[in-house]
Amino acid sequence: MKILGIILAVIVGLVLLAVLGGYFWWHSNEEAIKAEIARNTEQGVSFGSTASGGECVDEVIVLSRPCNGISCQIGLRTWLESCLESAEVAPDFCEQVPPGSELLESARWGVTRCQQKGVDNQSCGAVLAQVATWCEEP
Repeated sequence: MKILGIILAVIVGLVLLAVLGGYFWWHSNEEAIKAEIARNTEQGVSFGSTASGGECVDEVIVLSRPCNGISCQIGLRTWLESCLESAEVAPDFCEQVPPGSELLESARWGVTRCQQKGVDNQSCGAVLAQVATWCEEP
């Protein structure tokens, strides 16, 4: 029983440490993150204003080639959403995109699109998940 109490205390301590670490990390990086989001949004809108939905997808695939990590993925998803919002999107654009609720099919679609363009990393598929999200929005 004593061992169980020690294990529980260690787990609670680790969770607390993780929460505090996340809190301090966020506050020390908050301004840089907000600036990066604003920059990606602006660039996505700029590209999308003269592009089609398909061109937004093709460009974000190219941009994802050197992408490595969650912060890069978030930036590119922001770029893609902004691009699609300002692009001339064909009425049938979303017909070939599986719904985000179909996780396996949606992931397979993204990975296949990336591989067709010669990009074979996890970030590319994760970024393209934004297309399914965008297509499901009213």
